[in-house]
Amino acid sequence: KQLGKIAAPGALFNISEPMVFGIPLVMNPYFFLPFILTPVLLVIVSYTAMATGLVAPPAGIALPFTTPIFISGYLATGGHISGTVLQ
Repeated sequence: KQLGKIAAPGALFNISEPMVFGIPLVMNPYFFLPFILTPVLLVIVSYTAMATGLVAPPAGIALPFTTPIFISGYLATGGHISGTVLQ
């Protein structure tokens, strides 16, 4: 609980190191498969959504990784609300 309170402000700006290394997630055998498979699943879902036209393709804007989650989806798709919905 204490770690969650400390890490919450950073998590809003995609800074997750306190949670990843503080819980610990990195060397925990129970979290190994989700830690590896979640990014793969997210790539598949994102690609499928863009290939079928449900989400606008990226606009070619390089955003800093600290851009808050819903704002980054909106800006990365060139101002389409579908990028925010996908996130």
